[in-house]
Amino acid sequence: MTSDPAGLVAGDEGKMWYRSDLNTIMYWDGAAAIPLGVAGAGMQSMNGLVATAQSFVVGTAGTNIAISSVGSTHTLDIPTASAANRGALSAADWSLFNNKMGTSLNSAQIWVGNSGNAATAVTMSGDATLDNTGALAIGAGKITAPMLSTGGINAATSGVIIAGPAGNLVNFACSTSGHVLKWSVTGWSCAYPDPSLPTLANGKIWVGNSGNAATEVTMSGDVSIDTAGVASLSTTGVTAGTYSKVTVDAKGRVSAGANLISSDIISMLGYTPVNKAGDVMAGNLSLSSVTSDPAGLVAGDEGKMWYRSDLNVVKYWDGSAAISLGVAGAGITNINGLTAGTQSFVTGSAGTDFNISSAGSDHTFNIPTASATNRGALSSADWTTFNAKQSSTLADAKVWVGNSGNAATAVSISGDASVANTGVLTLATSGVTAGTYPKVTVDAKGRVTSGANLANSDLPALPDGSMWVGNSGNTAAAVSMTGDASITNAGVLSLATSGVSAGTYSKVTVDAKGA
Repeated sequence: MTSDPAGLVAGDEGKMWYRSDLNTIMYWDGAAAIPLGVAGAGMQSMNGLVATAQSFVVGTAGTNIAISSVGSTHTLDIPTASAANRGALSAADWSLFNNKMGTSLNSAQIWVGNSGNAATAVTMSGDATLDNTGALAIGAGKITAPMLSTGGINAATSGVIIAGPAGNLVNFACSTSGHVLKWSVTGWSCAYPDPSLPTLANGKIWVGNSGNAATEVTMSGDVSIDTAGVASLSTTGVTAGTYSKVTVDAKGRVSAGANLISSDIISMLGYTPVNKAGDVMAGNLSLSSVTSDPAGLVAGDEGKMWYRSDLNVVKYWDGSAAISLGVAGAGITNINGLTAGTQSFVTGSAGTDFNISSAGSDHTFNIPTASATNRGALSSADWTTFNAKQSSTLADAKVWVGNSGNAATAVSISGDASVANTGVLTLATSGVTAGTYPKVTVDAKGRVTSGANLANSDLPALPDGSMWVGNSGNTAAAVSMTGDASITNAGVLSLATSGVSAGTYSKVTVDAKGA
């Protein structure tokens, strides 16, 4: 044709025609007719900018890596990474992360803050020890005063810890999976945590009926279920296989399958396709409008064309790459100060922060590796190191203890004591009622296991009429009272006579003892 088609609108975007009077292929960009340039024409747009001299600028704005193109400048924003930003790791954060604790912790050690407020790996010692499963054991004789519970297990109490051999406290587990040890007025027993549910027949499920009551039924219809909980769809009668054309029922299940025939294609398109082997078509050619280049093109696809609506350009495949057709006479002549007809992007790692260096025909984008002095990309080695560091998350009332593999492991303190999330350590009760006892019995760990009052049988033997008197070695010795007094086994004390006859005297003489 010798003039552009009339009446084209935005919806005709991508249509093409040949202007014989101009010897040029034209296309409609949705608003105007654009001539396609011959081979060698320059790039007509970069990221939406059409200025003939364009530049790159480095920035740190935003919460994610982004490219902003305005006027003739392309700003590459890489914000500093933070809790809110995805970006480059700052040198300060690199040093902070690199100094965090690792996950390695020797077997049975725990993290404890030292006098310098730094977590330090230590082994629990003193009055108690801790193994790598979290079991805390109190040393023999370390408890010197009664540490007793104010109550015991009775009909109104439930629990899973009872006194074991030699007064140790041990955890008892049920052998049946899913059951727990439960205390009742009749004693200990294994039971399911919620014994309120009735039995359910093999393969049945509970379903509420019209009366809002759980009813035992067997799943049927389009699905069945076995006792392991595996649901199986019922078959539709179609042989398993791959089909180009399928028929589905109201439930979306394939009920029939067959191969496509030519009439199916024509019916779907609404027209008879052109035979690329030589058919001639009349009218305008409308290219496929896409927002990305087709994937999977090979050398044999050479000459294929499409319209990139996001770039407002026509592209074709030259057998090895997608080439943009430029507007006749247009093209960018300067990129970041370089004017070479062919320019390239190169990646580098020079410097201490992200920077762009343009020289010759190359634009080098330098992103250094993040370190204590560099703001840049995180290396895979540092990522692995940081990712393996100790998390600050620790389950309620758990403690870090090094396991047999020398790795910090979250465990609950158990055995002779437990610990709350406030750090308060509570010793397990020994089963003795709280109180004061003149006589107590203790186990090998120094815990009181029983208490009672002293009985006569608890005192050592004492000869008739003798009494306990401390000797020069500070030891109680059995002696008989002599000298100025004596005592009987009934406790009667008698003074010795002075040689004066009993009587009444108006004048007396006394010795140094007043007798």
